[in-house]
Amino acid sequence: VAGLCAGTFVGHVDRAALRVQWAKEGPDPVHAFEAWNAFSRLFVDPLRIAPFGWGMGSRFQPKAFIEQKFLTIDGAAGTYMTRFDGDLSKLSYLQWDVTAIVHAIRPHGSVLVIGVGGGRDILTALTFGHDRVVGVEVNGGILDLLRGPFADFTGHLERRPDVGLVHDEARSYAARTNERFDIIQASLVDRKSVV
Repeated sequence: VAGLCAGTFVGHVDRAALRVQWAKEGPDPVHAFEAWNAFSRLFVDPLRIAPFGWGMGSRFQPKAFIEQKFLTIDGAAGTYMTRFDGDLSKLSYLQWDVTAIVHAIRPHGSVLVIGVGGGRDILTALTFGHDRVVGVEVNGGILDLLRGPFADFTGHLERRPDVGLVHDEARSYAARTNERFDIIQASLVDRKSVV
C-alpha cells in the first residue's frame, strides 16, 4: 500500500516519471501530443512534407508543402491528419493517391469509410464530390482527437452536414444500418492496434 501511494504521489507530482521511455525496441521521444485509451496509446507529431500519398500517380507533381500531423497508434500503425480549412480545392492532391481509385471509378453517391484514422479517406471522398460520407472507427480515442484537440486542424469534420462519424465496429454497423452506400472503403486499415 505504501509503494502504491508513493507511486501515485510521484506520478501526480512528476508525470514525466511515468512516461513511456522505451517502446517497440527503441527509445521513445517526447511527442507533441499523447493520449491513452482502452485500445491503444495514441500520439501525434507535426509534419511539414510534400503531400503524402500511399502510392501517388507517376505524373503527380507536388506544388506545395501541406501541413500534416502523423497519428501513431501503439507505436506501429500510423495515419495522417491533414490541415483542412473547408476549401476542398486545396486537397485535390488526394485524388492522385492509389487509395482514391474507387472514387475515380464511381465518383457519385454515398461512401462508408471503415477506419477513419486521421480523416484522410473522408477528405478524399469529399474532394470527389460525394453526397454523404460516413466514417466508422472502432477506436473511440481516435474520434476523440478529431472532435477535440485536433478538430480545428482537421476542419471539424463532425460538423459537416455531408459527414457522419460513428464509433463502432464497422461490420456490426454495416449490418445494422438502414443506410445504403455506393462505396465501402477500407484502405490500408491496420488491425494490429485493436484488442
